[in-house]
Amino acid sequence: MPQQEATLENLTTTVNELKELSLHIVEHMATKEDLSALRAETKEDLQREIGSLRTELKTEIFELRTDMENNFSQVKTEMRLGFEDVKAEFEQVHKEIEILDKRTLEDTNALAKDVLQLKTQLSGA
Repeated sequence: MPQQEATLENLTTTVNELKELSLHIVEHMATKEDLSALRAETKEDLQREIGSLRTELKTEIFELRTDMENNFSQVKTEMRLGFEDVKAEFEQVHKEIEILDKRTLEDTNALAKDVLQLKTQLSGA
C-alpha cells in the first residue's frame, strides 16, 4: 500500500500543479476586451504612423519638385544664354559671308574689266 499512497500523493501533487498552472494561465490570459483595446490601440498607432509617413512623403515630394524646378530654370537660363551666343556667332558669320560675297563680286567685276581690256588690246593689236 505504500506504493499506492505514493502514487496517489504524486497524482494529487500533479493535479494541484495543473490547477495552479491553469489558474495562472486564466489570470494572465487576455480577455476579449483586452484584445479589442489592443486592436484599437494598434489601429491608432498605425494610423498615426501612416499619417506621419504621408507628411514626410509630401515634404520630400515638395522638396524634390522645388529642386527640379530650380534646376530646370537654371538649365533653361544656360540654354538661353548658349543659344544667344550661337545666334551672335551666326550673325557674325553671316556678316563675314556678306563681306566675302561683296568682295568676290567686286573682284569678279574687276577681273571681267581686265579681261575686256586685254581682249580689246589683243584685237586692236
